[in-house]
Amino acid sequence: MILSTNTENLLQQRYYLPGETWEQLVKRNVDSIVDQHHETFYKLIGDRVFLPNSPSLVNAGKRTGGLFACFTVGIEDTLESGFEALKDIALVAKKGGGCGFSGSALRAKNSPVAGSTHGYAYGANRLAQLISYAMDAITQSGFRKMALMYTLSSEHPDIEEFIHLKQTGDEAHCYNFNQSSFIKDDWMNRALAHAGSKEAHLLDLIAKHAWQNGEPGVLFEDAINKAPYAETGQYITTTNPCSEQGLPPYGSCNLASINLNHEYFNYKGYFDWRALDSVVKNMTYYLDRTGTVNKFPTQKHKDWYDQNRPIGIGIMGLADLFLRYGIQYGSETSLEFCRSIMFQIKESSYYISELLGKELGVPLQCQKLSTPRRNITTVSIAPTGSIAMIADCSHGIEPIFAPSFTRIDERGQEYIYTHPLADKEYFVSAVGTKQATWKEQIDLVASAQQYCDSGISKTINLPNEATVSDVKKVILYAWREGCKGIALYRDGSRTFQILNQLPTVEEIVRAECKNGACSL
Repeated sequence: MILSTNTENLLQQRYYLPGETWEQLVKRNVDSIVDQHHETFYKLIGDRVFLPNSPSLVNAGKRTGGLFACFTVGIEDTLESGFEALKDIALVAKKGGGCGFSGSALRAKNSPVAGSTHGYAYGANRLAQLISYAMDAITQSGFRKMALMYTLSSEHPDIEEFIHLKQTGDEAHCYNFNQSSFIKDDWMNRALAHAGSKEAHLLDLIAKHAWQNGEPGVLFEDAINKAPYAETGQYITTTNPCSEQGLPPYGSCNLASINLNHEYFNYKGYFDWRALDSVVKNMTYYLDRTGTVNKFPTQKHKDWYDQNRPIGIGIMGLADLFLRYGIQYGSETSLEFCRSIMFQIKESSYYISELLGKELGVPLQCQKLSTPRRNITTVSIAPTGSIAMIADCSHGIEPIFAPSFTRIDERGQEYIYTHPLADKEYFVSAVGTKQATWKEQIDLVASAQQYCDSGISKTINLPNEATVSDVKKVILYAWREGCKGIALYRDGSRTFQILNQLPTVEEIVRAECKNGACSL
Protein backbone atom coordinates (compact mmCIF):
# COMPACT_ATOMS: atom_id res chain seq x y z
CA MET A 1 0.00 0.00 0.00
CA ILE A 2 1.27 3.46 -0.94
CA LEU A 3 1.05 5.92 1.94
CA SER A 4 1.25 9.70 1.61
CA THR A 5 4.43 11.46 2.64
CA ASN A 6 2.69 13.04 5.66
CA THR A 7 1.35 9.66 6.79
CA GLU A 8 4.69 7.90 6.41
CA ASN A 9 6.51 10.67 8.29
CA LEU A 10 4.02 10.49 11.17
CA LEU A 11 4.27 6.70 11.37
CA GLN A 12 8.06 6.86 11.38
CA GLN A 13 8.07 9.44 14.18
CA ARG A 14 5.51 7.90 16.51
CA TYR A 15 4.24 4.45 15.59
CA TYR A 16 6.75 2.14 13.92
CA LEU A 17 9.11 -0.14 15.76
CA PRO A 18 12.68 0.11 14.39
CA GLY A 19 12.66 -1.03 10.76
CA GLU A 20 8.91 -1.66 10.75
CA THR A 21 6.56 -1.08 7.80
CA TRP A 22 2.84 -0.32 7.81
CA GLU A 23 2.00 -3.91 6.89
CA GLN A 24 4.15 -5.20 9.73
CA LEU A 25 2.58 -2.77 12.21
CA VAL A 26 -0.87 -3.97 11.21
CA LYS A 27 0.16 -7.61 11.57
CA ARG A 28 1.69 -6.90 14.98
CA ASN A 29 -1.59 -5.36 16.13
CA VAL A 30 -3.95 -7.98 14.75
CA ASP A 31 -1.90 -11.02 15.78
CA SER A 32 -1.56 -9.80 19.36
CA ILE A 33 -5.25 -8.96 19.81
CA VAL A 34 -7.67 -11.25 17.94
CA ASP A 35 -7.93 -15.02 18.10
CA GLN A 36 -9.78 -15.47 14.80
CA HIS A 37 -10.52 -13.80 11.43
CA HIS A 38 -6.99 -12.44 11.15
CA GLU A 39 -7.23 -11.88 7.39
CA THR A 40 -10.37 -9.78 7.82
CA PHE A 41 -8.61 -7.42 10.21
CA TYR A 42 -5.40 -7.33 8.17
CA LYS A 43 -7.57 -5.96 5.37
CA LEU A 44 -9.78 -3.56 7.35
CA ILE A 45 -6.96 -1.98 9.35
CA GLY A 46 -4.30 -2.31 6.65
CA ASP A 47 -6.51 -0.50 4.12
CA ARG A 48 -7.38 2.05 6.85
CA VAL A 49 -11.11 1.36 6.70
CA PHE A 50 -10.97 1.69 10.48
CA LEU A 51 -8.12 2.39 12.86
CA PRO A 52 -7.73 1.63 16.59
CA ASN A 53 -6.71 4.44 18.95
CA SER A 54 -3.04 5.42 18.96
CA PRO A 55 -1.92 3.55 22.11
CA SER A 56 -3.09 0.31 20.52
CA LEU A 57 -1.26 0.99 17.26
CA VAL A 58 1.91 1.86 19.16
CA ASN A 59 1.92 -0.74 21.93
CA ALA A 60 0.18 -3.85 20.59
CA GLY A 61 2.53 -6.80 20.79
CA LYS A 62 4.91 -5.05 23.16
CA ARG A 63 5.60 -6.28 26.66
CA THR A 64 4.13 -3.07 28.14
CA GLY A 65 0.84 -3.68 26.35
CA GLY A 66 -0.99 -0.40 27.08
CA LEU A 67 -3.73 -0.39 24.43
CA PHE A 68 -6.27 2.05 25.92
CA ALA A 69 -6.49 5.82 25.34
CA CYS A 70 -9.05 6.87 27.95
CA PHE A 71 -8.80 6.75 31.75
CA THR A 72 -10.07 8.54 34.84
CA VAL A 73 -9.10 8.40 38.50
CA GLY A 74 -11.04 9.26 41.64
CA ILE A 75 -9.95 11.76 44.31
CA GLU A 76 -11.50 11.89 47.76
CA ASP A 77 -11.10 14.66 50.35
CA THR A 78 -7.92 13.38 51.97
CA LEU A 79 -4.23 14.08 51.50
CA GLU A 80 -3.59 10.40 50.94
CA SER A 81 -6.22 10.14 48.19
CA GLY A 82 -4.81 13.12 46.28
CA PHE A 83 -1.30 11.71 46.17
CA GLU A 84 -2.53 8.19 45.46
CA ALA A 85 -4.34 9.64 42.43
CA LEU A 86 -1.14 11.38 41.33
CA LYS A 87 0.67 8.03 41.43
CA ASP A 88 -2.15 6.34 39.48
CA ILE A 89 -2.13 9.08 36.82
CA ALA A 90 1.62 8.52 36.41
CA LEU A 91 0.98 4.81 35.89
CA VAL A 92 -1.64 5.66 33.23
CA ALA A 93 0.98 7.81 31.49
CA LYS A 94 3.42 4.92 31.64
CA LYS A 95 0.93 2.78 29.70
CA GLY A 96 0.32 5.46 27.08
CA GLY A 97 -3.15 6.69 28.08
CA GLY A 98 -4.68 10.06 28.87
CA CYS A 99 -6.45 10.67 32.17
CA GLY A 100 -9.21 12.81 33.66
CA PHE A 101 -9.61 13.80 37.29
CA SER A 102 -12.01 15.92 39.31
CA GLY A 103 -11.35 18.16 42.27
CA SER A 104 -15.02 18.45 43.15
CA ALA A 105 -14.82 16.24 46.26
CA LEU A 106 -12.03 18.31 47.83
CA ARG A 107 -12.82 20.93 50.46
CA ALA A 108 -12.32 24.62 49.73
CA LYS A 109 -8.87 26.16 49.75
CA ASN A 110 -7.72 27.25 53.23
CA SER A 111 -10.42 25.23 54.98
CA PRO A 112 -9.31 23.85 58.35
CA VAL A 113 -7.95 20.30 58.35
CA ALA A 114 -8.14 18.39 61.60
CA GLY A 115 -5.11 16.30 62.50
CA SER A 116 -2.74 18.09 60.12
CA THR A 117 0.38 19.93 61.27
CA HIS A 118 -0.19 22.47 58.47
CA GLY A 119 -3.81 23.00 59.49
CA TYR A 120 -5.33 24.22 56.20
CA ALA A 121 -6.35 22.61 52.92
CA TYR A 122 -4.35 23.32 49.76
CA GLY A 123 -7.47 23.23 47.58
CA ALA A 124 -8.43 21.44 44.38
CA ASN A 125 -6.72 23.89 42.03
CA ARG A 126 -3.37 23.63 43.79
CA LEU A 127 -3.52 19.84 43.48
CA ALA A 128 -4.36 20.16 39.77
CA GLN A 129 -1.29 22.33 39.20
CA LEU A 130 0.86 19.85 41.08
CA ILE A 131 -0.42 17.02 38.86
CA SER A 132 0.27 19.12 35.76
CA TYR A 133 3.86 19.83 36.80
CA ALA A 134 4.50 16.19 37.68
CA MET A 135 3.11 14.88 34.40
CA ASP A 136 5.16 17.36 32.39
CA ALA A 137 8.14 15.19 33.27
CA ILE A 138 6.54 12.04 31.84
CA THR A 139 6.29 11.19 28.17
CA GLN A 140 3.38 8.99 27.15
CA SER A 141 4.91 5.66 26.25
CA GLY A 142 7.68 7.43 24.34
CA PHE A 143 5.46 8.93 21.66
CA ARG A 144 3.59 11.92 23.07
CA LYS A 145 3.12 14.02 26.18
CA MET A 146 0.70 12.98 28.89
CA ALA A 147 -2.76 14.52 28.29
CA LEU A 148 -5.08 15.36 31.17
CA MET A 149 -8.56 16.67 31.89
CA TYR A 150 -9.26 18.60 35.08
CA THR A 151 -12.90 19.23 36.01
CA LEU A 152 -14.49 21.08 38.90
CA SER A 153 -18.15 21.37 39.85
CA SER A 154 -19.63 24.81 39.25
CA GLU A 155 -20.98 24.53 42.82
CA HIS A 156 -17.49 24.19 44.34
CA PRO A 157 -16.32 27.10 46.53
CA ASP A 158 -13.12 27.43 44.46
CA ILE A 159 -14.86 27.59 41.08
CA GLU A 160 -13.98 31.22 40.39
CA GLU A 161 -10.30 30.54 41.00
CA PHE A 162 -10.68 27.54 38.68
CA ILE A 163 -12.12 29.73 35.90
CA HIS A 164 -9.13 32.09 36.21
CA LEU A 165 -6.61 29.24 36.44
CA LYS A 166 -5.20 29.46 32.90
CA GLN A 167 -5.56 33.22 32.40
CA THR A 168 -1.95 33.96 33.30
CA GLY A 169 -0.80 35.03 29.83
CA ASP A 170 1.66 32.13 29.89
CA GLU A 171 0.46 29.50 27.41
CA ALA A 172 2.86 26.97 28.93
CA HIS A 173 1.10 27.20 32.31
CA CYS A 174 -0.73 23.90 32.89
CA TYR A 175 -0.60 23.32 29.12
CA ASN A 176 -0.99 19.57 29.51
CA PHE A 177 -4.52 19.59 30.88
CA ASN A 178 -7.79 20.73 29.43
CA GLN A 179 -10.10 22.20 32.05
CA SER A 180 -13.89 22.13 32.05
CA SER A 181 -16.51 23.36 34.48
CA PHE A 182 -18.92 20.60 35.44
CA ILE A 183 -22.32 22.33 35.30
CA LYS A 184 -25.76 21.08 36.33
CA ASP A 185 -29.01 22.14 34.68
CA ASP A 186 -30.21 23.82 37.91
CA TRP A 187 -27.07 25.97 37.97
CA MET A 188 -27.62 27.04 34.35
CA ASN A 189 -31.26 27.86 35.05
CA ARG A 190 -30.24 30.04 38.02
CA ALA A 191 -27.64 31.81 35.90
CA LEU A 192 -30.25 32.68 33.29
CA ALA A 193 -33.06 33.53 35.69
CA HIS A 194 -31.15 36.01 37.88
CA ALA A 195 -28.90 38.48 36.05
CA GLY A 196 -27.18 39.61 39.24
CA SER A 197 -26.62 36.16 40.70
CA LYS A 198 -23.29 34.51 41.42
CA GLU A 199 -24.12 31.93 38.75
CA ALA A 200 -24.73 34.63 36.12
CA HIS A 201 -21.42 36.27 37.03
CA LEU A 202 -19.54 32.98 36.74
CA LEU A 203 -21.17 32.10 33.41
CA ASP A 204 -20.09 35.47 32.03
CA LEU A 205 -16.56 34.81 33.31
CA ILE A 206 -16.47 31.40 31.61
CA ALA A 207 -17.56 32.99 28.32
CA LYS A 208 -15.03 35.81 28.66
CA HIS A 209 -12.10 33.51 29.33
CA ALA A 210 -13.13 30.94 26.70
CA TRP A 211 -13.13 33.87 24.25
CA GLN A 212 -9.71 34.89 25.53
CA ASN A 213 -7.91 31.55 25.05
CA GLY A 214 -10.41 28.67 24.89
CA GLU A 215 -10.26 27.84 28.62
CA PRO A 216 -12.28 26.63 30.41
CA GLY A 217 -14.66 24.43 28.46
CA VAL A 218 -18.01 23.34 29.83
CA LEU A 219 -19.39 19.87 30.55
CA PHE A 220 -23.07 19.39 31.31
CA GLU A 221 -23.33 17.10 34.31
CA ASP A 222 -26.95 15.99 33.93
CA ALA A 223 -26.57 15.12 30.25
CA ILE A 224 -23.39 13.15 30.92
CA ASN A 225 -25.04 11.18 33.72
CA LYS A 226 -27.95 9.82 31.70
CA ALA A 227 -28.09 6.21 30.50
CA PRO A 228 -26.34 3.85 30.40
CA TYR A 229 -24.33 4.57 33.56
CA ALA A 230 -27.40 5.93 35.33
CA GLU A 231 -28.97 2.46 35.02
CA THR A 232 -26.10 1.01 37.05
CA GLY A 233 -26.00 3.59 39.84
CA GLN A 234 -22.54 4.84 38.86
CA TYR A 235 -21.83 8.59 38.74
CA ILE A 236 -19.52 10.57 36.47
CA THR A 237 -17.63 13.69 37.56
CA THR A 238 -14.94 13.89 34.88
CA THR A 239 -13.99 12.70 31.40
CA ASN A 240 -10.93 11.67 29.45
CA PRO A 241 -8.76 14.57 28.14
CA CYS A 242 -10.78 15.17 24.97
CA SER A 243 -14.16 14.64 26.72
CA GLU A 244 -15.58 11.92 24.45
CA GLN A 245 -15.51 9.48 27.36
CA GLY A 246 -17.30 10.43 30.55
CA LEU A 247 -16.27 7.70 32.98
CA PRO A 248 -16.85 6.96 36.68
CA PRO A 249 -13.79 6.93 38.97
CA TYR A 250 -11.11 4.56 37.71
CA GLY A 251 -12.92 4.05 34.44
CA SER A 252 -11.12 3.09 31.24
CA CYS A 253 -12.09 2.66 27.59
CA ASN A 254 -10.49 1.83 24.26
CA LEU A 255 -11.52 3.45 20.97
CA ALA A 256 -11.44 2.95 17.21
CA SER A 257 -12.74 5.11 14.36
CA ILE A 258 -14.23 4.41 10.93
CA ASN A 259 -13.08 6.31 7.84
CA LEU A 260 -16.53 7.00 6.39
CA ASN A 261 -15.13 8.41 3.15
CA HIS A 262 -13.25 5.21 2.34
CA GLU A 263 -14.07 3.52 -0.99
CA TYR A 264 -15.06 0.48 1.04
CA PHE A 265 -18.37 2.25 1.74
CA ASN A 266 -18.93 3.38 -1.85
CA TYR A 267 -21.31 1.13 -3.80
CA LYS A 268 -21.99 2.39 -7.33
CA GLY A 269 -21.89 5.99 -6.16
CA TYR A 270 -24.06 5.40 -3.07
CA PHE A 271 -23.18 4.92 0.58
CA ASP A 272 -23.05 1.20 1.38
CA TRP A 273 -25.00 0.65 4.60
CA ARG A 274 -24.36 -3.09 4.56
CA ALA A 275 -20.62 -2.44 4.52
CA LEU A 276 -20.98 -0.11 7.52
CA ASP A 277 -22.96 -2.76 9.40
CA SER A 278 -20.27 -5.36 8.72
CA VAL A 279 -17.38 -3.11 9.71
CA VAL A 280 -19.05 -2.05 12.98
CA LYS A 281 -19.73 -5.65 13.94
CA ASN A 282 -16.10 -6.55 13.34
CA MET A 283 -14.93 -3.50 15.30
CA THR A 284 -17.11 -4.43 18.27
CA TYR A 285 -15.44 -7.83 18.47
CA TYR A 286 -11.96 -6.31 17.93
CA LEU A 287 -12.34 -3.72 20.68
CA ASP A 288 -13.78 -6.23 23.13
CA ARG A 289 -10.80 -8.51 22.47
CA THR A 290 -8.49 -5.52 22.99
CA GLY A 291 -9.91 -5.16 26.49
CA THR A 292 -9.26 -8.84 27.16
CA VAL A 293 -5.55 -8.72 26.28
CA ASN A 294 -4.83 -5.20 27.57
CA LYS A 295 -2.45 -4.67 30.50
CA PHE A 296 -4.02 -2.07 32.80
CA PRO A 297 -2.05 0.58 34.70
CA THR A 298 -3.59 -0.26 38.09
CA GLN A 299 -5.67 -3.04 39.61
CA LYS A 300 -8.43 -0.50 40.26
CA HIS A 301 -8.70 0.23 36.54
CA LYS A 302 -8.76 -3.47 35.70
CA ASP A 303 -11.40 -4.26 38.32
CA TRP A 304 -13.64 -1.46 37.06
CA TYR A 305 -13.17 -2.48 33.43
CA ASP A 306 -13.98 -6.10 34.13
CA GLN A 307 -17.35 -5.00 35.54
CA ASN A 308 -18.20 -2.64 32.63
CA ARG A 309 -16.07 -3.32 29.50
CA PRO A 310 -16.89 -0.07 27.61
CA ILE A 311 -15.69 0.38 24.05
CA GLY A 312 -15.95 3.43 21.79
CA ILE A 313 -16.62 3.10 18.06
CA GLY A 314 -16.41 6.49 16.36
CA ILE A 315 -16.14 8.16 12.99
CA MET A 316 -13.76 10.25 10.93
CA GLY A 317 -13.93 11.45 7.33
CA LEU A 318 -17.51 12.73 7.79
CA ALA A 319 -16.83 16.13 6.23
CA ASP A 320 -15.07 14.41 3.31
CA LEU A 321 -18.11 12.18 2.86
CA PHE A 322 -20.38 15.21 2.72
CA LEU A 323 -18.23 16.72 -0.02
CA ARG A 324 -18.27 13.42 -1.93
CA TYR A 325 -22.06 13.58 -2.12
CA GLY A 326 -22.35 17.35 -2.48
CA ILE A 327 -23.93 17.72 0.97
CA GLN A 328 -23.36 21.01 2.77
CA TYR A 329 -22.03 20.72 6.32
CA GLY A 330 -24.76 21.83 8.71
CA SER A 331 -27.63 21.46 6.26
CA GLU A 332 -30.69 19.45 7.24
CA THR A 333 -29.55 16.76 4.80
CA SER A 334 -26.19 16.52 6.58
CA LEU A 335 -27.89 16.26 9.98
CA GLU A 336 -30.17 13.47 8.81
CA PHE A 337 -27.30 11.61 7.13
CA CYS A 338 -25.24 11.90 10.33
CA ARG A 339 -28.13 10.62 12.46
CA SER A 340 -28.58 7.65 10.13
CA ILE A 341 -24.89 6.76 10.33
CA MET A 342 -24.82 6.98 14.11
CA PHE A 343 -28.06 4.99 14.41
CA GLN A 344 -26.54 2.19 12.31
CA ILE A 345 -23.33 2.18 14.37
CA LYS A 346 -25.24 1.94 17.64
CA GLU A 347 -27.64 -0.75 16.40
CA SER A 348 -24.93 -2.94 14.88
CA SER A 349 -22.57 -2.63 17.85
CA TYR A 350 -25.31 -3.31 20.42
CA TYR A 351 -26.37 -6.38 18.44
CA ILE A 352 -22.88 -7.89 18.51
CA SER A 353 -22.32 -6.83 22.12
CA GLU A 354 -25.46 -8.74 23.15
CA LEU A 355 -24.24 -11.82 21.26
CA LEU A 356 -20.80 -11.53 22.86
CA GLY A 357 -22.49 -11.29 26.24
CA LYS A 358 -24.34 -14.53 25.67
CA GLU A 359 -21.18 -16.25 24.45
CA LEU A 360 -18.53 -14.82 26.79
CA GLY A 361 -20.50 -13.48 29.72
CA VAL A 362 -22.17 -10.22 30.76
CA PRO A 363 -20.12 -8.11 33.20
CA LEU A 364 -21.56 -7.24 36.60
CA GLN A 365 -22.63 -3.67 35.85
CA CYS A 366 -23.93 -4.58 32.38
CA GLN A 367 -26.29 -7.09 33.99
CA LYS A 368 -28.21 -4.07 35.38
CA LEU A 369 -28.98 -2.66 31.91
CA SER A 370 -32.47 -2.98 30.46
CA THR A 371 -30.93 -5.12 27.72
CA PRO A 372 -27.83 -6.87 29.12
CA ARG A 373 -24.78 -6.87 26.85
CA ARG A 374 -21.03 -7.37 26.95
CA ASN A 375 -20.09 -3.67 26.77
CA ILE A 376 -21.76 -0.90 28.77
CA THR A 377 -21.08 1.65 26.00
CA THR A 378 -20.13 1.06 22.37
CA VAL A 379 -20.27 4.45 20.59
CA SER A 380 -17.99 7.46 21.09
CA ILE A 381 -16.62 10.08 18.69
CA ALA A 382 -12.98 10.93 19.37
CA PRO A 383 -11.05 13.84 17.82
CA THR A 384 -8.92 11.35 15.78
CA GLY A 385 -6.07 13.86 15.63
CA SER A 386 -3.33 11.43 14.59
CA ILE A 387 -5.25 8.46 13.22
CA ALA A 388 -7.17 10.70 10.77
CA MET A 389 -3.78 11.85 9.51
CA ILE A 390 -2.82 8.20 9.04
CA ALA A 391 -6.11 7.56 7.22
CA ASP A 392 -5.74 10.75 5.11
CA CYS A 393 -9.23 11.95 5.97
CA SER A 394 -10.98 14.74 7.86
CA HIS A 395 -10.98 14.60 11.66
CA GLY A 396 -13.81 13.13 13.73
CA ILE A 397 -17.03 15.07 13.31
CA GLU A 398 -15.19 18.27 12.41
CA PRO A 399 -15.76 20.29 9.24
CA ILE A 400 -12.80 20.60 6.90
CA PHE A 401 -10.63 23.34 8.38
CA ALA A 402 -9.51 24.90 5.09
CA PRO A 403 -8.67 23.94 1.47
CA SER A 404 -4.97 24.12 2.46
CA PHE A 405 -3.57 24.31 5.97
CA THR A 406 -0.60 23.48 8.16
CA ARG A 407 -0.71 21.26 11.23
CA ILE A 408 2.01 21.56 13.85
CA ASP A 409 2.45 18.71 16.30
CA GLU A 410 3.80 18.99 19.85
CA ARG A 411 7.32 18.26 18.63
CA GLY A 412 7.22 21.26 16.30
CA GLN A 413 6.92 19.11 13.18
CA GLU A 414 4.86 20.91 10.52
CA TYR A 415 2.65 19.05 8.06
CA ILE A 416 1.09 20.75 5.02
CA TYR A 417 -2.29 19.50 3.82
CA THR A 418 -4.20 20.33 0.67
CA HIS A 419 -7.68 18.88 0.29
CA PRO A 420 -8.23 16.89 -2.94
CA LEU A 421 -11.14 19.20 -3.85
CA ALA A 422 -9.24 22.41 -3.07
CA ASP A 423 -9.04 23.31 -6.78
CA LYS A 424 -12.81 23.16 -7.16
CA GLU A 425 -15.54 25.36 -5.76
CA TYR A 426 -14.97 24.80 -2.07
CA PHE A 427 -17.65 24.91 0.57
CA VAL A 428 -18.46 23.26 3.86
CA SER A 429 -21.29 25.41 5.14
CA ALA A 430 -25.00 25.37 4.44
CA VAL A 431 -24.91 29.17 4.33
CA GLY A 432 -22.27 29.14 1.61
CA THR A 433 -19.25 30.22 3.64
CA LYS A 434 -15.92 28.41 3.57
CA GLN A 435 -16.06 27.64 7.27
CA ALA A 436 -19.03 26.20 9.11
CA THR A 437 -20.85 28.52 11.51
CA TRP A 438 -20.91 27.73 15.21
CA LYS A 439 -24.59 26.82 14.99
CA GLU A 440 -23.94 24.35 12.17
CA GLN A 441 -21.13 22.75 14.14
CA ILE A 442 -23.29 22.32 17.24
CA ASP A 443 -26.22 21.02 15.19
CA LEU A 444 -23.97 18.22 13.87
CA VAL A 445 -22.85 17.36 17.40
CA ALA A 446 -26.44 17.31 18.66
CA SER A 447 -27.60 15.13 15.78
CA ALA A 448 -24.82 12.59 16.38
CA GLN A 449 -25.33 12.63 20.15
CA GLN A 450 -28.83 11.15 19.77
CA TYR A 451 -27.28 7.75 19.00
CA CYS A 452 -23.96 8.11 20.81
CA ASP A 453 -24.07 6.51 24.25
CA SER A 454 -20.78 8.14 25.29
CA GLY A 455 -19.66 11.63 24.34
CA ILE A 456 -18.37 13.52 21.32
CA SER A 457 -15.09 15.38 21.16
CA LYS A 458 -15.66 18.59 19.23
CA THR A 459 -14.08 22.02 19.42
CA ILE A 460 -16.43 24.73 18.19
CA ASN A 461 -14.22 26.91 16.02
CA LEU A 462 -15.03 30.60 15.92
CA PRO A 463 -13.60 33.34 13.69
CA ASN A 464 -11.26 35.87 15.26
CA GLU A 465 -13.93 38.58 15.14
CA ALA A 466 -16.35 36.57 17.33
CA THR A 467 -17.37 38.36 20.52
CA VAL A 468 -17.73 37.30 24.14
CA SER A 469 -21.48 37.47 23.59
CA ASP A 470 -21.10 34.99 20.70
CA VAL A 471 -19.21 32.60 22.98
CA LYS A 472 -21.97 32.75 25.59
CA LYS A 473 -24.55 32.04 22.88
CA VAL A 474 -22.55 28.96 21.84
CA ILE A 475 -22.52 27.61 25.40
CA LEU A 476 -26.25 28.15 25.87
CA TYR A 477 -27.17 26.69 22.49
CA ALA A 478 -25.08 23.55 23.07
CA TRP A 479 -26.73 23.05 26.47
CA ARG A 480 -30.24 23.53 25.11
CA GLU A 481 -29.60 21.13 22.22
CA GLY A 482 -28.65 18.30 24.58
CA CYS A 483 -24.89 18.21 24.01
CA LYS A 484 -22.86 16.65 26.81
CA GLY A 485 -20.30 19.42 26.70
CA ILE A 486 -18.51 21.85 24.47
CA ALA A 487 -15.05 23.27 23.95
CA LEU A 488 -14.49 26.51 22.05
CA TYR A 489 -11.61 28.14 20.27
CA ARG A 490 -11.51 31.58 18.67
CA ASP A 491 -9.07 31.72 15.76
CA GLY A 492 -5.91 33.59 16.69
CA SER A 493 -6.64 33.78 20.41
CA ARG A 494 -3.40 31.98 21.24
CA THR A 495 0.13 32.56 20.02
CA PHE A 496 0.54 28.87 19.22
CA GLN A 497 -2.11 27.18 17.06
CA ILE A 498 -2.08 23.58 15.90
CA LEU A 499 -3.97 24.36 12.68
CA ASN A 500 -3.32 27.40 10.50
CA GLN A 501 -5.00 28.15 7.18
CA LEU A 502 -2.77 28.75 4.18
CA PRO A 503 -3.74 31.59 1.85
CA THR A 504 -5.15 30.83 -1.59
CA VAL A 505 -3.33 31.93 -4.75
CA GLU A 506 -5.91 34.67 -5.17
CA GLU A 507 -5.29 35.96 -1.64
CA ILE A 508 -1.52 35.93 -2.17
CA VAL A 509 -1.81 37.94 -5.40
CA ARG A 510 -4.11 40.46 -3.78
CA ALA A 511 -1.75 40.89 -0.85
CA GLU A 512 1.13 41.57 -3.21
CA CYS A 513 -0.78 43.99 -5.41
CA LYS A 514 -0.63 47.63 -4.44
CA ASN A 515 -3.82 49.64 -4.41
CA GLY A 516 -5.66 46.91 -6.25
CA ALA A 517 -3.77 47.64 -9.45
CA CYS A 518 -3.03 44.02 -10.35
CA SER A 519 -5.43 41.94 -12.40
CA LEU A 520 -6.26 38.47 -11.15
